[in-house]
Amino acid sequence: MNKSIVIIENTYFTVISLRMEIINHLKKNGFNVYILSSGDSNDKAFLESHSLIVYDIGKLVSNPLSLLRYCFLMYRNLKDITPLILFTFTIRPNIFGSLIGRLLKIPVVSNVTGIGPLFENQSLVYKFSRFLYRFAFKKNQKVFFQNPMDYNVFLSHHFVDENQVKLLPGSGVDTEYFYPSPKNTNTETFTFLMISRLIKDKGVIEYIEAARIVKQKHPNAIFQILGPFWSQNLKQNTITKEQIENWENEGIITYLGQTYDVRPFIAASDCIVLPSYREGNANVLMQGGSMEKPLIASDVIGCNNLIVENETGFLVEVKSSISLANAMIKMIELSEERRTEMGKNARNFMKANYPKSAVLNAYEEEISRN
Repeated sequence: MNKSIVIIENTYFTVISLRMEIINHLKKNGFNVYILSSGDSNDKAFLESHSLIVYDIGKLVSNPLSLLRYCFLMYRNLKDITPLILFTFTIRPNIFGSLIGRLLKIPVVSNVTGIGPLFENQSLVYKFSRFLYRFAFKKNQKVFFQNPMDYNVFLSHHFVDENQVKLLPGSGVDTEYFYPSPKNTNTETFTFLMISRLIKDKGVIEYIEAARIVKQKHPNAIFQILGPFWSQNLKQNTITKEQIENWENEGIITYLGQTYDVRPFIAASDCIVLPSYREGNANVLMQGGSMEKPLIASDVIGCNNLIVENETGFLVEVKSSISLANAMIKMIELSEERRTEMGKNARNFMKANYPKSAVLNAYEEEISRN
């Protein structure tokens, strides 16, 4: 039996931060896992240290030469590997991995981890993506979705057929790995933590503006951001190092850099915040909830399904720094007992509704079909 499986992702960092549980499960079951992606050399070395075979296929930026190079390297490596099955994640790997996999007659399973501004943005890049999606998934063995809205949107646009699709509980969360740990920092201060790629669509600007408002009433509140700078989005959507440095110098936030393991940072916080404009199914909320932290997030798809209002946290109006600030103030002013109860509710909710086992079983089922 062919024991080779290929995973295509945008960056090595997202493979490490989001796909390692699936990868380790595949390795445990005797498969050889190949990674086609790009990114920092240290991230590549980390993956290789975990007995993964990694190929750099470059970043796909918005010019024809980079697209041709990206597709050529993907084609060449897939042809050499000839895997049993190909798993793709996020827009660009989903589109081009599906098309090239079809050309090489490799079974493809794609995971739509969120569609972001795919249907609202009228830039040439997104128009081109919408055009390609009409063809990309037509022959895929399966297309996984992380929330029902994305699932229904793709069906209504005829990007997929009903017999191809399956709704997963996001990426699921391993509640034994993301286990509650006592706060090991100053318990006299209140710490908000936002874990995110540094792009505007995640609500970074609203988080900063809300922090300014909250500090007027609670000057000792701490606002942290953890996550990588991101160059794979449109330039107008990125947060720059200069902006982060200015906010730090202003005393508004503490930037924690990026990490492969978010657990110590979650443990050291009092509340996880994600004011995103839209998510597939927000991993950081599942992880924070699993570690018994109360949650605050935008009332949008991919977030509102992960929060039970007033029981596990608060939902806020999307793109509203005032709504976000009010929820943060409300969270600070709750009794410690009430916040502890919210955190315990959050963990129980994640265990009941977003088990990692359901996701792993879905991948196993698709592998077994080949």
